[in-house]
Amino acid sequence: MEMTNLAACLRIPLLSMFTLVTLLVPSQPTAAKPGEDLAIVAFINDPSVCIGAPHFSMRILVVNRGGETVEVEGSSLSTTAGFVALIDTTEMKFRNQMLSTNGDPVGRASPSSVAVLPPKGFWEKEIEIPIHGTFFAQAGFYRLNLSASVRAGPPSHPRDVFSSSSAILELRNCESK
Repeated sequence: MEMTNLAACLRIPLLSMFTLVTLLVPSQPTAAKPGEDLAIVAFINDPSVCIGAPHFSMRILVVNRGGETVEVEGSSLSTTAGFVALIDTTEMKFRNQMLSTNGDPVGRASPSSVAVLPPKGFWEKEIEIPIHGTFFAQAGFYRLNLSASVRAGPPSHPRDVFSSSSAILELRNCESK
């Protein structure tokens, strides 16, 4: 096999390194209370989407890393997404624009959905983040800054778990030639 073919086979797209956004809540070394060993993890289903797509989807997981069962109020999940336009790949120039969205605002009425997470168990929700309008009209790379929170613990002593992180999203021209 030629060296160029080997390199092509082993190439890992830069974008694939950013498909996993890990949002962790640090655990305490002392005896943890229920809900203190929770982590919020987000996966971008497809980090490269076409210009004009109405949204991109993510899976948000609340993971119980502890040894005790924990209740999570799934209807309290709140996400806020901020975007920074980084590079316009059509004109190959840097951009410096920002946009903020609120996907699942706190306080929006929704039916209660309590999930009981066993030790090492998780709860999952699929969300869609809108990407329409003039801000997303150019092909390029955008940084997604995601903040998430969820209420956990027994109803008598609930606490909110917060986390945030970022990932890279690519918008590309997908027109037929």
